Parts: sequence; structure tokens; C-alpha cells
Amino acid sequence: MTVTWTITQLDRQETKDSLSDVVLNVNWYAYETKTVDSKNYSGKEFGTVTLNAPDSSNFKDYKSLTQNEVITWVKNVLGTDEITKIETSIATQITKATEPPVLSGLPW
Repeated sequence: MTVTWTITQLDRQETKDSLSDVVLNVNWYAYETKTVDSKNYSGKEFGTVTLNAPDSSNFKDYKSLTQNEVITWVKNVLGTDEITKIETSIATQITKATEPPVLSGLPW
């Protein structure tokens, strides 16, 4: 499974504890697309994480942040168990979409 993580928005505060442009919240989106019999199926999850208070000793300027760095922050906040849960949900969405539906009823 290859889930792609992307950042859709950063909420920041102009000044906080003598630091400027401090990121407070990160909106993220994770998705995967799988092709089965020439048809594309996808699954997705999205959410927001609130970051811990910044540490002035390793603070990075807002303008020099990269998406990969922020994705790492998001994953650190979420933790391994939550990441697994999100990526499993995405895989399940795809599996359900590619399998024939289970039908219920009676023939009479």
C-alpha cells in the first residue's frame, strides 16, 4: 500500500512567545488510488492536528518549511497506531469498492 500524505493548510499565529509565524494547526489529507481492471479506485482520509508549543532552540521559520517536514510533524503527533488506522481505512475503502456488493433478500 502506498498512501500519499499531503498538507492542505497551515494555521499560524503572527507572534507567540517571542517567535514569529508559529504554526499551530495542520490540515492533512491522505489518499491512495489503485487500478483494477483498467478502472481507478481510491480511498481517502483527512483531518487536523494541533502541534505542540514550539521550542525556540529548534524553531524553523515558516517561510522555509517544506511539506515533507510538516508531514513528519503530523505523523509524529498522530503516532504509529493512528497512522496505521488511517492507512488501513484507506485500503479498506478501496477493497470494498473493488469487490462485488453483497446482496440481501429472498427470491420470492
